[in-house]
Amino acid sequence: MNSLFDIVLDAIDVDLPRTFQQQRLAFFRKEGPLFSPLRSVLIAFAGFRPDIGYVQGMGFLAGMLLLQVESEAAVFTAFANLMLSPLLSAFYTLQQ
Repeated sequence: MNSLFDIVLDAIDVDLPRTFQQQRLAFFRKEGPLFSPLRSVLIAFAGFRPDIGYVQGMGFLAGMLLLQVESEAAVFTAFANLMLSPLLSAFYTLQQ
């Protein structure tokens, strides 16, 4: 039986190839330079806040941050702060 964290990892791995897939610059493809950092940021957030975990679409927000900021740690911090803001937190936890 898969643990909840294994399910989250599977969801991230399914969603990542679709992140910015229409772009000609394939930063987020498996062989791209930002694939591993994006995956790491999303996994770290899912572990940091297991009550939120991973929701499809989070990769786009984290990806936009990675395009602007070099440090994964800085991206994680910014991403976590954004995700924990009242509006985004309610949106991604599906609370009305």
